Parts: sequence; C-alpha cells; structure tokens
Amino acid sequence: MNVYTKRLDELVDSFLTEILGFDEFARLFSELYIEEVPDDALSDDATLWYGEIHEKFSWTAPDLQRQAQRDGWMMPDQFYGWLTRHVRARRLAGRF
Repeated sequence: MNVYTKRLDELVDSFLTEILGFDEFARLFSELYIEEVPDDALSDDATLWYGEIHEKFSWTAPDLQRQAQRDGWMMPDQFYGWLTRHVRARRLAGRF
C-alpha cells in the first residue's frame, strides 16, 4: 500500500465511521484523488476503485425526485450504503 492509497482509505474509513459528513468527504477525497495523486501512483485496480467512488459523487445529491433516482442518482445516505457494501466486498475479496 502506498501513501496515496493509505490516505484515500483513511478518508473512506472516516466517512464510514461518520467522522466526516458527505460534503466534507467528497471535497477532501476529490482534492486528494484529482489534485495530488500522480497518474502512475495507483495500481489499475486501485485507480478503478477510487475513480468509481469519485464518479459517484457526481451522481449524489441531497434532494432527488423519483425519476432522478430511477435514472441512477442517489442521496448521501444511499451513497453511504453503496460505499459500505463495496468496501465490505473488497475486504472479503482481499482487495483491501
């Protein structure tokens, strides 16, 4: 695990343990992932994983209509559930 993976995982854990709220987590994670992590610093698997988290931020909003949810948008509490399930699955698969 490199320093960037460690820092990104720490942010994920801080969100899942509710130390960080959604907005602060999204801001800090995005700043680190987009602004600081060099292009070649992560494995392909890690790049896909953290990229998927970052992309989900764009599809998350606090107030959604039913149609938006059917179109793939989610609310922050749904994002929390999605991330929890995916972290658990990655840990079970030994990818954490």
